[in-house]
Amino acid sequence: MFSDSQHTTASTENCDPLLRGKRGWIVTNGAAGHVIQCEGIMEALGLDIEYKTVTPSIPWRYLSPWGPTPPNTRIGGTTGQFAGPLPEIIIGSSRQAVPYIRALTKYGNRNTLTVFLQNPGSGNKTANLIWISDHDLNKLSGDNLISTLLAPHRITEHRLNQARKSGKIDMSAMTRPCIAISVGGKNSVYSFNAEVCAKFAQYLSKAAQSGVSFLVTPSRRTDERIIEVIREAIKHAPHQIWDGSGENPYFDYLALCDGLIVTADSVNMTGEAIATGKPVYVFHPGAGSKKFNHFHEQLRNKGITRNFEGVIETWDYEPMDATMEIAREIATRWHRQQATTK
Repeated sequence: MFSDSQHTTASTENCDPLLRGKRGWIVTNGAAGHVIQCEGIMEALGLDIEYKTVTPSIPWRYLSPWGPTPPNTRIGGTTGQFAGPLPEIIIGSSRQAVPYIRALTKYGNRNTLTVFLQNPGSGNKTANLIWISDHDLNKLSGDNLISTLLAPHRITEHRLNQARKSGKIDMSAMTRPCIAISVGGKNSVYSFNAEVCAKFAQYLSKAAQSGVSFLVTPSRRTDERIIEVIREAIKHAPHQIWDGSGENPYFDYLALCDGLIVTADSVNMTGEAIATGKPVYVFHPGAGSKKFNHFHEQLRNKGITRNFEGVIETWDYEPMDATMEIAREIATRWHRQQATTK
């Protein structure tokens, strides 16, 4: 979770010199998945980030996204969470953030562009600009929409280069190719049941016998049972499994590996893996859904990913960067809004 007291000065790849160093608010419920997507775009724009975590109480929490903000919410003014002046860019995500973004959009002026990530569930007037994934295009329409196949993220070549040079990970025992495994967990679509785990173990054991090594990062949703299945399957191969203590080596593993295996339950992890430009295998922990299956089918058809069944190969593709695409559109809309409202 992120508190309002946290600030991050975003640097690295800035897509617009006139926005670099200006202010940006991230408005979410504090869940990491939402925050990370917003951060990636803010960093690409070079904005000074301030986090606005919203935790509406009952009944306002259950009225989101259609209802108003709680009665004590104050937009603008000199005090409160959303005291003025408003920043140049406001990016929101999560159901609980929708009423606040809607209120900020209504209050804002030509100097502030509001953005919402994902379908807000309350129409396209929620924000000045709305990003949705391609597979949600049929659920929303309007000239203030932008869609991409992949989701925004924080993976950049600059960050990967820094991780390669850091020397924080001891790679002396790792064989080549070295494969990073990014593991998700059970959700409403994928079960990770015993049969699925047994199949995953079978494929990993097959890969381990081919002489590869592994760098494994579980996510917050990864059940301990899944970690043990992986540990047992790769026990005879050189490997490192992050145990959750200390700093997450996720960026380091992405930078140092030769290829990746990701579980299909996470669109974010898939997109982050693809941002490296390295071969990406996808393991499907169940039948999936129409939305997930369409997403992964598009990536396979473009020659970017392959299904993981225990064979490790190498191939090339052009890395896709939805983050910069979205950031450029935000910059364009911000300039256009300034020009048309003067």
